[in-house]
Amino acid sequence: MIAVSCLLLLATTVCLLYQWFRKQWRVLEKWNIPHDPLSFRNQGHAAQMFGKNVDEYELRCKKKFGNVWGYYIMTKPRIVVHDPEMIRSIFVKEFSSFPNRFENANDYGSKEGEQWKRTRTALNPTFSNAKLKGMFGIIQMCARNTMRRLQKMRHGKDVTVAIPDLFNGLSLDVICSTVFSYDVNSQDDTKPEPTISKHTKMFFHATFARQLQIFL
Repeated sequence: MIAVSCLLLLATTVCLLYQWFRKQWRVLEKWNIPHDPLSFRNQGHAAQMFGKNVDEYELRCKKKFGNVWGYYIMTKPRIVVHDPEMIRSIFVKEFSSFPNRFENANDYGSKEGEQWKRTRTALNPTFSNAKLKGMFGIIQMCARNTMRRLQKMRHGKDVTVAIPDLFNGLSLDVICSTVFSYDVNSQDDTKPEPTISKHTKMFFHATFARQLQIFL
């Protein structure tokens, strides 16, 4: 009798959870935002968005759905926008209506509401015109390092250029140089790859389960 009651309780719980998930997964549909079919195994679309081939997945969705499409991380809906004018409106003209961003415990951009307003007030002086002009020379130096590497590749025969790796290295160099005053120069192929570059690749190329382990 106890076993039957436990089974009934378990079945009821599973059914309620299923109905709750289905309700949460109707948000994008109500907004007429297209998205791929949902899966409990993929935790919505989390497995695709945090997997190794996320770039290919995003490109496929753009071709399939256009400049605006969505996905779910567990039960939380997300909207991806590829249209430049719409992005400008969201980030500049209508910023007060779209202050919140994708959650990340260590990301300033993930703050919400009043917390974000306080953080933005504290950070605004960092991005003044004078300080951005001061960073410009450092960014130019990083860009020149990248161009030198491309010049070397141009003289090689049957050279395949991995564009994502090239620009990932440029981004890493700019961030390390401007934020931490650390000259990484990950584009210099005459010396061993910097440790920070190795760890960055290790994280972003990790499986979804491995990324969860790192965060937890």
